[in-house]
Amino acid sequence: MKYSSKTTRVTLTIPSEIYQKLRKAAPKGTRSSYVAQVLEKSLTEEERKKLRENLIKGYRDPQNKKIIAEIMEDYKYVDAEAEKFLPPWED
Repeated sequence: MKYSSKTTRVTLTIPSEIYQKLRKAAPKGTRSSYVAQVLEKSLTEEERKKLRENLIKGYRDPQNKKIIAEIMEDYKYVDAEAEKFLPPWED
């Protein structure tokens, strides 16, 4: 993801072992961007995990059961139409 050129200086306290791994993984002068990339990846994965958990929770909620059934009913013909244009499924 691209960000603006604006940056914020922060001070972090991390275990020495992690700092040593960082020094090996990213040469001096590249550590800030390396840490930013690692944080972005981790935060994105965490956001996806939470979204997935919320979707599953919503699907399992008995109050949503009727709405989900209606949506599935509405789209069953769309699926059948789409299959006409798709190549055969191969395992």
